[in-house]
Amino acid sequence: TLDAVAEIAQSSLGADKSGYRSEFVGLVRSAKALQK
Repeated sequence: TLDAVAEIAQSSLGADKSGYRSEFVGLVRSAKALQK
């Protein structure tokens, strides 16, 4: 599910220096909101 995808991405190890991970988590949350 999208919740699981966001949780896994958010809990990934390492620094998010470029911000790609946080951007991806935001996109996943937006996709989840569109499903409602």
